[in-house]
Amino acid sequence: MKIKNQKQKQNQKGISSSLGILIIVIVSIVAVGGALAYQYMWSPDEPIEEIIKPSMSEEEIAEKVVVDAFTYLHNREYDKAVPLFAWDQLSSHDNLAYEYGKEKNKEKALEISCGGGGYNCSEFTVVGREKLEDGHYRFMLQFITAEGEIRTSSCCGMEVPDYTEEEWEKYGFDYSVKKIKGEYKVMRGPQFTP
Repeated sequence: MKIKNQKQKQNQKGISSSLGILIIVIVSIVAVGGALAYQYMWSPDEPIEEIIKPSMSEEEIAEKVVVDAFTYLHNREYDKAVPLFAWDQLSSHDNLAYEYGKEKNKEKALEISCGGGGYNCSEFTVVGREKLEDGHYRFMLQFITAEGEIRTSSCCGMEVPDYTEEEWEKYGFDYSVKKIKGEYKVMRGPQFTP
């Protein structure tokens, strides 16, 4: 009887040790998995401050796309900006379409369109928004020069359009964002400045 009790105690120790190890392994996997999921969902280096939430309106989602696109461009993270543009629907007069046709590389086309010093992709704020139709919005972006002034010209130094300084503060450059195959895309590239 004594030997049988000893064997039972040894079996119980073996089971409780195995159970303890199993619990530690499961807790470790859950902890590491949670940390990796958090890191995957949000990284402080990215300009995206929030994930698209079901409670966001269509206009908020569209605005987030144009803001993210130009934030990535400003930070020279062209690879992250690539999927936010409607590459197959750019106007043939759009400098981004021209550069892509020449380079056959979307990241390189964005880099060139931003200009060597990033002049065309400088800091910006959204100063206006308008719903054009369901799934199609226009956002007015006001770009700020390195000197802290509102940028009021595009190609070749001409005023495009011919706004007063007060109007530039209100309007800026317009960017259309349209829902294409269920996703919002920016419909044109950065302003062209040679």
